[in-house]
Amino acid sequence: MTLLDKAERATKQRPMGITFIAGVELALALAGVVVFVLTLAGTIPLAYGRYLVGPGMEILGPLIFLIYAAAMAVTASGMLRLNNWARHVTIVVAALGVYFAVPAVSAAGISGELLPPIREGAQVILRIAAIWYLVQQPTRELFT
Repeated sequence: MTLLDKAERATKQRPMGITFIAGVELALALAGVVVFVLTLAGTIPLAYGRYLVGPGMEILGPLIFLIYAAAMAVTASGMLRLNNWARHVTIVVAALGVYFAVPAVSAAGISGELLPPIREGAQVILRIAAIWYLVQQPTRELFT
């Protein structure tokens, strides 16, 4: 089986949910590149990228955003090719996102504002939905 045959097989059998998750990962990779460029240029502070890489990781400097972008792009590519390692990485990244969102959800809940709890809660719900989707037997069987 050639690489082209594998790509054709993945395109024909890939459900919309996997394509959507890979698209989100590609959008996050693009956001990582944008934050890298803007922080490197000094246009925005490093703290603006904390939502991408996790709280406290932004202190590692602009390069962390480029590393994050590369990791997300590679993972998205693996998801589109239905590689099982990419499914595992996506599950771990989504679980870490839920873990890092817990303090933000708690703080948003007591802040008295309306938008932060909705924003943070929606992120948690979407990440848990992605994890749930990726661990289902029919989805797992698609990955090699």
